[in-house]
Amino acid sequence: MKTNQLSKKKAAIINLVFNYANASFAIINGLVLVPLYLKYFSVSTYGSYLSSGNIVAMLGLLEGGMSFVLTQKLSSSYAQKDFKSFSKILGSGLLISISIVILLIIIGVAFFPFISDWVKAEPNEYRNIQFAFLYSAIGAGLNILFHNISSVFQALLRVSVSGFANIISIVIGLAVTLLGLNFGLGVVAIPLGVLMRALIGVLILSFALVKILVKESFPRIDIDILDCKLLIRSVLPMFGGGVAKSLVTNSQLLIITSFINPTASAVYFITGRIYQVCDSFLAPVGSSIFSSISQIVGEGDKDSVKRNIVNVFYIFNVFSIFILSASFILNSSFVSILLGNDKYGGTLLSILLCVNMLFYTRFNFLSVNLYALGVFGKTVLFDIIGGVMRLIIIFSLIEYIGYIALPIAEFLSTTILYGYFINKLLVNKIELRGKEILEFVFSGSTLFFIVFSISFLWIYFLPKIDNWLSFAVFSGLIGISNVVLIVIFSKEIKEMFLKVLSKLNFIKYKKLNGVR
Repeated sequence: MKTNQLSKKKAAIINLVFNYANASFAIINGLVLVPLYLKYFSVSTYGSYLSSGNIVAMLGLLEGGMSFVLTQKLSSSYAQKDFKSFSKILGSGLLISISIVILLIIIGVAFFPFISDWVKAEPNEYRNIQFAFLYSAIGAGLNILFHNISSVFQALLRVSVSGFANIISIVIGLAVTLLGLNFGLGVVAIPLGVLMRALIGVLILSFALVKILVKESFPRIDIDILDCKLLIRSVLPMFGGGVAKSLVTNSQLLIITSFINPTASAVYFITGRIYQVCDSFLAPVGSSIFSSISQIVGEGDKDSVKRNIVNVFYIFNVFSIFILSASFILNSSFVSILLGNDKYGGTLLSILLCVNMLFYTRFNFLSVNLYALGVFGKTVLFDIIGGVMRLIIIFSLIEYIGYIALPIAEFLSTTILYGYFINKLLVNKIELRGKEILEFVFSGSTLFFIVFSISFLWIYFLPKIDNWLSFAVFSGLIGISNVVLIVIFSKEIKEMFLKVLSKLNFIKYKKLNGVR
């Protein structure tokens, strides 16, 4: 059996490019369009919608990481040319995915009458918040199905299929949202666009999947009870850990709404939104190499697995330092120009959210690579302990220091505890030894302290930015400053930079001493 498979390197690069379509959707839908949203409904209504969205996000935990498990197991079967097992795993995964969609719709209908009271919706927006929640729940279910079908194309390294499907569905989803606002649907237009995006994506991928399976003569899709149990057993530990983390993370806006008000929830969300956008840019790095690493694992090449993970991890850390430090410097100006200075939660909140996001994206990258290595749900105990500690700290502090309590609680309870264990897991799994362990665990740490020290100087000396032209100019200057710092203080990046210049015939490249 033969498929038009890309090389692992090309697949990872194409994956990264298409995954950034998701980042673009997050930026447009969750940041750029916010001023437009607030022309059609109030900040309080937007805060209520975001709070209801957190409940939907918690319902989305029913997916439990199934897309990662499917990709890893399908990739392993495909690499070993076990096509009968491939078809059984695929059929079992689709059955579980469709069951999750149905369950989410049932839960959405059940919560429909109560959601407006839970999120303190304005009386004139009660009905809209109810329908917004219902459409969000249906959209979340279809989105889970979309990602699980995408797993097949990831396993086959036919990533352009799911990539193009994603882009087409994103464009249609945004168009539906804009049309909905224009036709007076108000806040309902946002989840309606998300629902249509997921629905179109599922339809496109379903058609493409059938076409590829028939053309390449794969065995008929089968449902095997043993495979269903195996998939569920693999997902359950991840589900438990995800519930522990997400119950806290996705209840944050509900907590702020309950202890303060919906407007404070919106301010907290808007202040941290730029870092969520950063996550949208950083997360694809790990997920883009996931299917390639999974296939290398299936082939049994341990040295290649180790080398690829370590090298990409360092580049990831440098990229995260670059993008998050620039976002920290510009966050206040961005929020002020976009929505007004009163929507910014302050420098203290911003730096706390920035540091937490730096560690979160790092741990997320390591987790994705553990999934590729076939390690699922090993951090569940630490997730639960960290979640409980986080809630205790939040409820102890929020009445005294407001929403600042939330990022402090996350750092104290989750980052330290979770960070230690997940690093230990991956170090053992890829068999790092001695000096390799220190280099891996503290990868990019020196660069972090240097770049963020300069970032505070930028904050202090940066003049007031009150228009987009000035914002663009200073964004460029800050970006250049960060690039210069990274090239000067990172031997690895300096070597890569010199290689590029050498290929362009600007210099003759000679390998630097001491560089891996």
